Amino acid sequence: YSSAASDVYKRQLIYACLLDFIAPIFVPNIRFIGFEEVHCGLSQLGQFISSELKIISTATTGSAHIDKAFAEKLNLTIRTLKEDSDLLAQLTPAAEMAWALILALSRNIVGAVAHTRENLWVREKFAGLMLKGKVLGILGCGRIGSWVARYGKAFDMKVIGFDPYIKGDLDIDMVGKFELASRADIISIHVHLDQSTEHLIDKDFLGKVKPTAIIVNTSRGAVVDESAVLSSIKNKALS
Repeated sequence: YSSAASDVYKRQLIYACLLDFIAPIFVPNIRFIGFEEVHCGLSQLGQFISSELKIISTATTGSAHIDKAFAEKLNLTIRTLKEDSDLLAQLTPAAEMAWALILALSRNIVGAVAHTRENLWVREKFAGLMLKGKVLGILGCGRIGSWVARYGKAFDMKVIGFDPYIKGDLDIDMVGKFELASRADIISIHVHLDQSTEHLIDKDFLGKVKPTAIIVNTSRGAVVDESAVLSSIKNKALS
């Protein structure tokens, strides 16, 4: 199981401005506030917040890391990448990161690198999983999920997906959530975090997953019930 989401977004920069490339042109005296400076949260940022602050712009599609209630009290506008659909359509880094994690886990890359750094090479320990012919299950088949599906097909994998909001034709075999859990050798998660997706991956879902399956979550951490994952690992229901 791999999650790149739990802490990554907490380290994103919060800008009291427009985009960092163009803002200095129009607002020469603008000040950029890094999240490393203000990780304590908006409600504790008295020394940084001035009456001139109007916009908080975050280089993410989600904004769960921003205290919206406090921002509303200050009449601050929150901007995310969601507002620029044309730009988003061209961005693939999240999908590439997901695929990098899939490759790292399926080929045991981290363990193999550590092994060779100890001047050892017992290759039988790191046989890995051949992706060709395996089943890739994608939870959330929107912009990022559809890119991951393309990568899976390039590796000659069978691609299945679950997304209750996708109505158009996709080159993905759409199935139910629990069917995906039981069939997939690799599960990649690409959903927004809201009340309907919090703990989408729970004990019921994990109870259907193959013990040898690889689960990669590059969406929000709360999409996965990590206590359920830990329990599955302890019970050897998931490796």
